Amino acid sequence: MNLHIMQTEEAQAEARHLAKVEKQLLSPRHGHAIIKPQEDHVSGLYFFTKDGTYFSKSEAAALLYLVNITELPKPDGKNGTFSGKLLFSELLPSDTNLKVRSRLGEEIVIKNGKLIKGAVESKATEGELLENMFVMHGPEVTKIFIDSVTRMALEALSLLGLSVSLKDYTLSPKGADKVKEITSKMDREIDNLIMQYKNKSLERAPGMSLRETLEGLIMGITSQTREDVGKAVEVDLGLDNPSVIMAKIGARGSMLNAIQMSALVAQQTVRSKRITR
Repeated sequence: MNLHIMQTEEAQAEARHLAKVEKQLLSPRHGHAIIKPQEDHVSGLYFFTKDGTYFSKSEAAALLYLVNITELPKPDGKNGTFSGKLLFSELLPSDTNLKVRSRLGEEIVIKNGKLIKGAVESKATEGELLENMFVMHGPEVTKIFIDSVTRMALEALSLLGLSVSLKDYTLSPKGADKVKEITSKMDREIDNLIMQYKNKSLERAPGMSLRETLEGLIMGITSQTREDVGKAVEVDLGLDNPSVIMAKIGARGSMLNAIQMSALVAQQTVRSKRITR
């Protein structure tokens, strides 16, 4: 690997002022954050700032000490406990204001540097929060915030605990019966289409052959089946399921992964068509 040395003053100035990591937090192409909390950081932030998350005095002190804060705020929970929202607010500049709808459809409200409502997840951190902080306070403050919030999020996740097992992808008998009902309906509908195709009674779509019409209708049925199964799986697993939570908040994976592990892989396509060979 080659080692490049900046020899001219211009090159050294570019490396010192333009190539620094903290000055590349926002993409010059689209203006959005490209260096941001991801995966475990997002999971930790969500559970850390979720309603009902409280820490003892010793836990709160340890979390704040990780980010070089040595003074505890006034406790806001029962028996002298500290909410995750309160501890997260200690990292925000006092003039931070934000109102955004999360991936879960909940409202996240930050007013005068205090997290008032909602649980912080990927949409909040990668969107207006980091972008506004970068514009209002500069790269140095934003860099310190990212370093602090990710460190605190990981430590909080260790305290609260988060794990995923095969059991988290196992449907209840009621859920499995619902999936079977949906797929059985799909089989009947496709069998009916094939019968119409063989009997030449299938209505041909404009600009398509009879075979292409059949393939298009089958693709529509299988796509709709995957959507219906997805809704059934999401309801059955529930929003307290770790795998569903991580998919919903944008931490890791997607609901499609959960559907494929819990119920069915669904129709696979090549160039928007069923695999023919």
